[in-house]
Amino acid sequence: EASARERREIRIYLTSQNASFELVSRIMKFVDYKLQKMSFVTFDPTLISATLQTELFVGQRSRYLERLPIFRLTSDLFSDVFASICAVLSKNVYEQKEYIFVSGAWSTALYV
Repeated sequence: EASARERREIRIYLTSQNASFELVSRIMKFVDYKLQKMSFVTFDPTLISATLQTELFVGQRSRYLERLPIFRLTSDLFSDVFASICAVLSKNVYEQKEYIFVSGAWSTALYV
């Protein structure tokens, strides 16, 4: 199974880096969480057109964005712009108490 192989590779790497037991435990807990949330279903994107891919992204991701008034308005008034935003939206997983952004730093992304 792919996830078992990935877990084993990470554990071997951490052992080779002399990571403490506590750190290894925290990292493995996070890895387990992330592997559980990841989707292993993939498809060949050349099988559907770019327009259909965009529609798929809107269907999958619009519910997250439309909770925010600015994106709801964008969806209503500028559907093509909203579709482009949905197409580039990505999910990131962070550990509890991990810094996502730091005060005074330049922004490189929008976190929703």
